[in-house]
Amino acid sequence: MNASHDDSRQHDFAPQTDYYDSLIVKLVSSTPERNVDDTEAVFFDLPAQGWYPGEVRQHLRATANQAPIQNYVLKEQSIETNWGASGGGLEIILQVAGTIADGTIPVLIGAALDQLVTRTKSRWQSAGFPDEEAAVRYAKWRIGMGYGERQDELHVLEVELDVTQTAVVVLSGSKGKRYECTCSQSKGGLVMTRVKVKYPD
Repeated sequence: MNASHDDSRQHDFAPQTDYYDSLIVKLVSSTPERNVDDTEAVFFDLPAQGWYPGEVRQHLRATANQAPIQNYVLKEQSIETNWGASGGGLEIILQVAGTIADGTIPVLIGAALDQLVTRTKSRWQSAGFPDEEAAVRYAKWRIGMGYGERQDELHVLEVELDVTQTAVVVLSGSKGKRYECTCSQSKGGLVMTRVKVKYPD
């Protein structure tokens, strides 16, 4: 299959000179009709240290051009927060043809972003989440940011922290939605969260 790479724009791409305190990469899959599958996504939250999106975008392109990613679309949208301390950020959406369910593509993208973080990181931290409370706090924030849910209205149904300090947090949200979050954090501070959304029958 010939590779088809479309840098579609949701707003214009941020110029190379723009600088963002926070940057998120969201990985989603799509059908041949390019309808995004809204039941699963993987979020990569880069540590807040300041990022030039052009550099991250270039790194993503180089990774996406490798197998097994054959076709993809890159989009961007700005994020403005006014919750406590105000700030701005950028979300880069990588939409790939095919499934992300088997974990191959998320692992590939995660390794590439972690390599980028490692190259620019000046201080290190322990990998993983220190306890269940930290994992729940992060999962609620991630679902609130990614799906527009009110954090105080998300209810914890299940939480588990394994020996690698990877967390599985299951939350109930509005309109009967259920969010299954698997969260891991590298020593460089990159947080990868796979979210599976289950809708009521």
